[in-house]
Amino acid sequence: MRTPTLRDRARYRFDQLISRGPSVLIGWTALLSLALVLCVATLIKATGIAPVGIDGTSPSFAEISWMCLMRVLDGGTMGSDRGGWAFLLSMLFVTLTGLLLVSTLIGIISTMIDHRFNEMRKGRSLVVETGHTVILGWSPVIYSVLHEVALAFSKRRQPCVAILADKDRVQMEDEIQTRVVGSRGRVRFVCRTGKPTDAHDLEIVSPFSAQTIVVLPRGGANPDAEVMQTVLSLTQHPRRPRRKLHIVTEMSDSGNAALLRTVADAEVHYVVTSWLTTHLMAQTVCQPGLVSLYDELLSFEGNDIYFAPVQDLAGHPFEDSLHHFTNACPIGMYIADGRVCLNPPGRTLISKEDQLIVISAEPERSRLRSWEQPSLDLEAIHASPIPPSVPLRILILRWNLRGLELLSRLDRLMARGSHVTVVACACEVDGANLTGPHLYKNFTLDLVVGDPLQTRTLDPIDLASYDRFVLLTDSRHVDGEAADIHTLLTLFQLRERLAHCRRQVHILTELLNPSNRALGEAVHLADFVVAPRFSSLLLAQLSQNPEITHVCEHLLSPGGANLCFREMTDYLTPGRSVNFHTLIEAARTRGEIAVGYSRLGRAGERLPASLLNPVKDELVAFEPGDRLIVIASEPEEESTQA
Repeated sequence: MRTPTLRDRARYRFDQLISRGPSVLIGWTALLSLALVLCVATLIKATGIAPVGIDGTSPSFAEISWMCLMRVLDGGTMGSDRGGWAFLLSMLFVTLTGLLLVSTLIGIISTMIDHRFNEMRKGRSLVVETGHTVILGWSPVIYSVLHEVALAFSKRRQPCVAILADKDRVQMEDEIQTRVVGSRGRVRFVCRTGKPTDAHDLEIVSPFSAQTIVVLPRGGANPDAEVMQTVLSLTQHPRRPRRKLHIVTEMSDSGNAALLRTVADAEVHYVVTSWLTTHLMAQTVCQPGLVSLYDELLSFEGNDIYFAPVQDLAGHPFEDSLHHFTNACPIGMYIADGRVCLNPPGRTLISKEDQLIVISAEPERSRLRSWEQPSLDLEAIHASPIPPSVPLRILILRWNLRGLELLSRLDRLMARGSHVTVVACACEVDGANLTGPHLYKNFTLDLVVGDPLQTRTLDPIDLASYDRFVLLTDSRHVDGEAADIHTLLTLFQLRERLAHCRRQVHILTELLNPSNRALGEAVHLADFVVAPRFSSLLLAQLSQNPEITHVCEHLLSPGGANLCFREMTDYLTPGRSVNFHTLIEAARTRGEIAVGYSRLGRAGERLPASLLNPVKDELVAFEPGDRLIVIASEPEEESTQA
C-alpha cells in the first residue's frame, strides 16, 4: 500500500472541506480575504512604504487595511495609486489575489443559488400551512378530487391544498393548471415531490397541522398495500401530535379495508368504491337515470347531502320536518350514537342531540320555515296501489371482476321470472364459472361465448326482446383508454342494431376515463357509470364530511332506504297543477319521502331530466310519464319497477 504524501493529505483535507457544503467554503474564502488584507497592511505599515498624504503624514494601519480591502473587492481601484514601486507592487499583489478569492466567492454563491433554485424546482421545501388539505399520491382521479375540493372551498379565504407525490413538481403543476384551471377559484395548489410512504418526506407537506389528509391509491397489482403503508406512516410517525387525524382513502378490497380500520382505529375513513360502484350499477339497471341523481348528490355542484341541526324540531316527530324547510328536503336522521337512519317511521321523535340529514343546495340555506300549515291539494292525491314489479330481460356485454357481484345484487332487485344473458369472450369469463350451479332465485342465466364486436356473435341474439343492456369494461385491457375504446365501439354498434327497435330500451355503460363520457352521450337512453369519477366524488365528500359514507351505503344497500323513481300517476290525478308540498304529502301517506321529480321532456328523446329539491311552493302540472323521486324502504326481495 502506498504511503500518503503531504500532497495527498492536503488534497484529502481540501476534499473534506468542499464536501461540508457552500457555507463552509464561503466562510473560509472570507477568512482568507481578511487574512490577506491584514497581512499586506501590516507589511506596508511596518516597512513604511505607504505614500505620504497631502498633509505630510503617513496613513494609519486602519486606512491601509481599508485601501487593501477596496483593491480586493474592486481591481480597478489600484488605477489611481501613487507611490513607490514597492507600494505599487504590494497593491498589485493584493488586487490579483483578491480577484482570485472574490471570483471563487462569487462562483460559490452562484452555485449555491442555483442549487437552491433546483431544490425549489424539485419541490422539497417545507409547506408552512395550517388547516389545509393534504393529498398524498397521484392517480387519474386526482383532477376530479381537486375540482370538487375547490368547489367545497369556494367560500373560504385563501384555502390551500398541498400535494405530495413521487412525481416531478413542475409536471404536477402543469397538469393541474391544464386540467383544473377552470374550477380553481381561490384555492392555492402547492405541489411537492416525495414518497408518501416515507416518514421523512411526509413532513414536507405538514400533514399533522392539516384539516384533512386524502390518500390516493396509485393503482397497480396491489394498490391497497401502498395505501396501508402510507396510513401507517402517518399514524405511527414519531413526531405526530396527540390530536386525532382525519385521513380519507379508497380501498379496493373490503377485507383490506377492515384490516386498515383495525390498525388505524377511528382516524381513517375509507370507501370501498368497487362495492359501491357495483351496487350503483345494479340499481341503475332497474332504475334508469339514478346515476345522474347520485352524481348531483355527491358533487359539490347543485344539491348535496348535509347534516343540519334540529333547531326547533327537537321533541317533534320526524314527519313534522318534511314541510318545514324552505330550501331542503329531509331524508333521515343522524342519531346521537352515530347511527344513520334514512326514511325513519314518521312518528320517530327527534332528539336535540340528533341531526337531520337533508338534501340542499347549500348548508346555510337549510332553514326552517314558519310553523304555518303549507298549502296542500289533498283532492289531487289518490292512493292507487303501486303496480307490482315485472320481470326484466337483461343483456350483459363483456365481463370483468365486478360481474359476479353485479349478478348477485341484481338477483335481489329483479322480479322473479327475469332473464340475464352474458355475452363475453372465453378469456374474459375464464374461471368465473357462470354456467355452474348458482343460487339465483329471480332470474335464469345464459352465457354466449364470443366477442360482442363481431357480427356473428350478436346476429343470433334477438336484441329487441331485451329491456336493459349493460356494457362492462373489457377486462383484457390493462390500459383504461384501450378498454374504453372497446366499450364505446360496442356501444355504437349496439345503438345501430337497436335503431329500429319500437320499444324503449336503456343502456348502462361502464367507463374508466371520465373524459370519454362525452363521446358516448350521443346515444339516447344511456347511463354512464365512470368508476374513477364516482370514487373521486366520494373522496371529496369524505374529506369534508366523513359520515357521508354511511348515508351512501344505506342508499345503495339492499333492503335499505333507496332512491327510487315512481310513476306520478300512482300518486296524483293527471293534469292537475300541484306544488311540491302536495307531492311530499302524497309520498308520506305511503311511508316514503319525496325529494324531487322527473319530467319527460320533448317526446322522451333522452333520459328525463331530474330535479332534486325543487321549489316547494311552485305549481307544476304533471302529465302521464312524469315520475316522482322518493326515498323508499323496501325489502331485499322486492324489485323496483320496470
